[in-house]
Amino acid sequence: MKAPFNSRAAIAAFLCAGTPSLAGFTKYCPSNSPSSQVCYSVGVPSASASTNTGNIYFQLSAPTTLQWVALGTGTGMSGSNMFIMYQDGAGNVTISPRKGTFHTEPKLDMSDTATELELLEGSGVEGGMMTANVRCGNCESWSGGEMSLQSTGSSWIAAWRKGGSLGTADRGARLAQHDDTASYEVDLTKAVVEADENPFVQSSEGSGNGSGSGSDTGDKGGSPGQGGDDGGVTVVDHGPSATVVAAHGVIMALVFAVLYPLGALLMPLLGKWWAHGAFQAVSWALMWAAFGLGIKIAQEESLVRYPILVSSWSEVD
Repeated sequence: MKAPFNSRAAIAAFLCAGTPSLAGFTKYCPSNSPSSQVCYSVGVPSASASTNTGNIYFQLSAPTTLQWVALGTGTGMSGSNMFIMYQDGAGNVTISPRKGTFHTEPKLDMSDTATELELLEGSGVEGGMMTANVRCGNCESWSGGEMSLQSTGSSWIAAWRKGGSLGTADRGARLAQHDDTASYEVDLTKAVVEADENPFVQSSEGSGNGSGSGSDTGDKGGSPGQGGDDGGVTVVDHGPSATVVAAHGVIMALVFAVLYPLGALLMPLLGKWWAHGAFQAVSWALMWAAFGLGIKIAQEESLVRYPILVSSWSEVD
């Protein structure tokens, strides 16, 4: 017997096919942050996800023992779109949009294409924690790059520094260099929220759209009662290989502590200049090989950009 055609079901299926599934905002708390209490959440309204343009919402949360906390889009500081939170000295926080410029202090972006940020309800300092709930109106593109709001692997970076409160509402305040960093990817299709409004206040009241239970407070996931999806986050390790680091150290130590002195002794012991020269030439080649490994390590740690060594941030109390 032929089943009857259900027109309502067909229309509903057609409409749903082009609509992002509602997964709830994602949350990531780096395990290397102080007590794993530095957390970053991202939510993309379904309308923005459908059109690949429009508002997105993110939250930065951290202990007040930190001087500043940063979130950025991109794989590294160079060309990153950065958002930095610090206390304003009046019970609230300052959120500063900045342009990443390699391994130097990011500066306030005052250009026509600067990120459009709005500090939302629920932001402030309370109970030893500072929180910034933020709406970004144009985070899908910036002067240094772009990010698809439909990406299943969008790149994000994070950083923080311990210290006393900056206590200023100046968005261009000087910053001391970070203590530590993290890199991760977010599947934005798992960060979709229904309404184009602050999802973090809703979820804290128990009416949010997030579907995750958020029992994990480590490298993946949310925390109880906040509606964050405990999936959609992949931790990325951009650091150098431990094998490369070990090889650099061992070869350099061997060359300078053993081979060079031994090569110098060959001349008085054997009286053969060619033996001395050949031995030292091999030692010299090994030294340059280890030097090359050191450059590779420095590049992967964002300490050097060939061929120019870039200065670090200045220290600010």
